[in-house]
Amino acid sequence: MVNEHQCDAIVFETPCLTLFGIKHLNEKSIKYYEDVAIASFGDNDTFSIYDPQITAIDLQPDEIIKAAMEILLGLIEKKDSDLTRIVSPKLIVRS
Repeated sequence: MVNEHQCDAIVFETPCLTLFGIKHLNEKSIKYYEDVAIASFGDNDTFSIYDPQITAIDLQPDEIIKAAMEILLGLIEKKDSDLTRIVSPKLIVRS
């Protein structure tokens, strides 16, 4: 897939898939960030210790949990509350 530069970048769906993807790239002697850029949809604490470090989209799970709890408590307490919350992800660019 990546051999012969058929793609410029890969965005993995989860941090776990990112790690498996890096393992596969290493097995194929493909250097991420040199031969192909990679990013993860979801951050992982270990991404900052890789060399080179891994760029990620932080989905802000703590904010998602907080919003879900607010909605749930509003429903339990039978308050008229908006069931919509917007949690914006953050791009963490690492190199």
